[in-house]
Amino acid sequence: MIIIQIINNNTVVVTTSDELKQAVSEDNNYDYIYLGNDIVATSGFIINSKKSKVTIDGTYNNTKYTYTNNLSLEAEVIKVSTTNKKIILKNMNIVSSHGYGVVYVPSHPNYSNVIVEYNKINFNGIELSCNYYGTTKIIDSVIEAKDTNNVSVQKVCDSNRIIIGGTSTITSSSSTNQVFFFNDVIPSSVKIMPNSRVSITTDKEFMNGTNRVDLIVGHGAEFILTTGNGFAKTTTHGARNVLIEEMSNFTFIEKSHQRVPMWNVFGDFTIKEGASVSVINTYMTTPSDNYNIYFKGTNQKFILDNPKYVNIYTKNANVVYTNNPVDFKFSFSRINMWIYALDYTSACTIDDTPAFEWYKENTPVKINGVLNKDSTTITSHNFTDTELSSLPDISNFSFQNKKILTVGILKINVHPITDSTNTISGHTIPYANVKIEYDNKTLRVSADENGFFETNIDSVIPDDTRIKITSCLNSCFTERKITVPFLGELTLLTSTGNIPFSMIPSSTNPIVLPKKNETVVTVIDSRVNSSNWKLYINYTNPMIESSGKVLIDSLFFKKFNNEELTLKTNKKLIYESNDNGGTVNVSNITFSTDKGLFLKPSKDLLEDEDYSTLVVWSVEE
Repeated sequence: MIIIQIINNNTVVVTTSDELKQAVSEDNNYDYIYLGNDIVATSGFIINSKKSKVTIDGTYNNTKYTYTNNLSLEAEVIKVSTTNKKIILKNMNIVSSHGYGVVYVPSHPNYSNVIVEYNKINFNGIELSCNYYGTTKIIDSVIEAKDTNNVSVQKVCDSNRIIIGGTSTITSSSSTNQVFFFNDVIPSSVKIMPNSRVSITTDKEFMNGTNRVDLIVGHGAEFILTTGNGFAKTTTHGARNVLIEEMSNFTFIEKSHQRVPMWNVFGDFTIKEGASVSVINTYMTTPSDNYNIYFKGTNQKFILDNPKYVNIYTKNANVVYTNNPVDFKFSFSRINMWIYALDYTSACTIDDTPAFEWYKENTPVKINGVLNKDSTTITSHNFTDTELSSLPDISNFSFQNKKILTVGILKINVHPITDSTNTISGHTIPYANVKIEYDNKTLRVSADENGFFETNIDSVIPDDTRIKITSCLNSCFTERKITVPFLGELTLLTSTGNIPFSMIPSSTNPIVLPKKNETVVTVIDSRVNSSNWKLYINYTNPMIESSGKVLIDSLFFKKFNNEELTLKTNKKLIYESNDNGGTVNVSNITFSTDKGLFLKPSKDLLEDEDYSTLVVWSVEE
């Protein structure tokens, strides 16, 4: 006789494989099942068709249990019915050598709306998910695909759509299989959820199966993808559209080589404002046709919407290539291009200066054009004649024969230099390398953990001397040219890049959601003739969900005096500082979780929906 521990009408605790089968497969009200013991599967079962949602929770009374399935037949697995909509496995260890995954969803369009979620899972096995037409979600989990129970590792997931969030690590040790295999009947996709931290590592490729897969890296997410042989197995496979959303960070590294480009892209490639992207081929003997990004479709667009940082590197090939015209629309702080590439560990250092660089002092550069196989055509740009006179000829702005392309700029605040100073100092990004050049002299110094740099000079620098100061870190370069005497400047050096909101309200009537973490804005005032300065904030657009619907007047800012300001597109004064008295002053303005930005939703927030905007900090004398 099977006796199941009943907690309430919907919740039970099971301790054996038979109890789990009974609780999930029979016509009852049980839709939340706790494991009360380690369970080794002795048979498979089909989830009862009347259960729309089922949750199997592996942690009971603060003990995390292990579910093991070393069976092999199709019938010997947890199998989904066509009417099941969402199956959640959470808070457990899973060991499996079953080739149909942990939860098996049959390969048929009737199962296209099925979601199988693995949440806070530690998985060791040959395959996590078989959900050919549906969606697989991996949240806050550690997934290790490896040989198990003397059965060779397969893919991590056979799925149509994959969503990964939280802090998740996926590792595949397969020497023959890709990480993900996609079914292409419904457009396939991989989405990295906003504010998540995701790492995927394999010695093979990222994907196989479908010809095209959409890749979305959500707002504020960090995604590190390390592969042996690039994105896809064959030349006909790759990304459909690539969207790197605001403030996110995507790093893609190829460690080895096969005879296909690193990354085939068949649709649009978009990097949004404040995002960072690295596409790095660390294989130093790669052939000249192993391009980092190969645009292979038609009517494609390559869009840089003022990203924070971009680094595309290869030793021997073109970083970007196409056989068909690609429209590009670039907005950026500074772009650098190299014709020749040093080995990866030596490239893009402060002494490996780019062959070409284009930038504007205070506003983004805007360049539009068309990339063809053998030429690049500039259709418009916003450089003035004066700016172009001190920059490389705009005709050199091309993607042909470029081994490295980087985008980004580092802030520099230069401290006063007069006939009485015996040092050159300033602030930039922490740990940046700084080169100072004047009168045929070259001085080198490194910024400390606070971004401060300083070097002694052997004699007073005469008036009217031109000094060039270069800051370099992670392939980003910034050049400042000043003339002595220089009396300092006011600079907003850094600000917290991503500001996620907690879903635990600080107030319920109305609902108010605070930030999860404090926000810090760093302002350097080195002006000899100082005055009061003011800090402002505004947003570019209201909070908006991914489908395009707007949250009207939902963002507000609470000042230190508790005054509340509703954010708009026009600037709002939030802080005022007294003058520095003619000395260098570093202001770290810190808004704790009970100050600064708050979200007061103007309507109910939708589950699994993303809401975001861009806020702009500015400082004025």
